[in-house]
Amino acid sequence: MYIPKEVYQSKRHILSIASGVLAGFLPTQPSNINPYLLGAIVAILFTKLLFGDYDAGYQWSFSDILFAILNGLEGVFGAWIAQNSLVPLG
Repeated sequence: MYIPKEVYQSKRHILSIASGVLAGFLPTQPSNINPYLLGAIVAILFTKLLFGDYDAGYQWSFSDILFAILNGLEGVFGAWIAQNSLVPLG
């Protein structure tokens, strides 16, 4: 199985986790969105916006699915860190 070389760039993973932490601290009262889902969405969007995904072009491929799964899980992990931190914001 082919794994793109971009998977091994640590700056992408750091951004995904940091985006998840940021999203985990956002208030979700008006929208009632789960902080973990918000962490996944924000991590995928920020990483895609700043670094792009793992392949070139607009055609869907295995690399796009791998990108969404990895960055989404890292965003969920970041939101989990924020939700379980010792700093209560609300």
